[in-house]
Amino acid sequence: MNFKKYNNLLELFYNQFENQKSNNQFLTSLKNPTKDTYSWSETYSNIVKLSEFLNSKILAKDRCLLVSENRPEWMISDLAIMLSQGITVPAYTTYTERDYEYLINDCKPSIIFASDQAQLDKLINIVRKTNFIKTVITFEEVKNYDDVEIINIKNIFGKSDSEQVHIQFEINGEIAPGSIEELLIKKDAYIEFTESPSLSQLQN
Repeated sequence: MNFKKYNNLLELFYNQFENQKSNNQFLTSLKNPTKDTYSWSETYSNIVKLSEFLNSKILAKDRCLLVSENRPEWMISDLAIMLSQGITVPAYTTYTERDYEYLINDCKPSIIFASDQAQLDKLINIVRKTNFIKTVITFEEVKNYDDVEIINIKNIFGKSDSEQVHIQFEINGEIAPGSIEELLIKKDAYIEFTESPSLSQLQN
């Protein structure tokens, strides 16, 4: 594979997605391999759904802190952040609460992704002290907190009944012609998401 022809990871993912059968298994959780698996189609759909949600929360170049071990939701979240023109700030799960506090105060993320309750326990008190963190997205079920907005990522994945999504790109207020590959590399592209009955429209 010639990686030099791809300008970003979104282009690489989309190219591979186009060349796979939609129901082929793509991502599997090592923690729960019999339950948490994602086909190519599910991965694509979930990236778009999560990006749609992020578009309602962040602006271009906003930071999103990603605190998780290596798992399918990590990759989906990272690509969704890119698609929303945000910036992923990855963090080791071995950090202490003090480490996270320094990192959060330094990068000022609008969104925090936390894999589970163990990671959230180290973050929740820091989140309460800030006024710039809008939402915490978790990968597993966690406790409810009345004073912090916490959303399970699987609730976001399940928001739309349609797994086929049409992505329109607007440049300078007009729908841009060309393929998704061409449009992904345009720095000033504005991305608008609308549901479509046919995924094939992406290629036109």
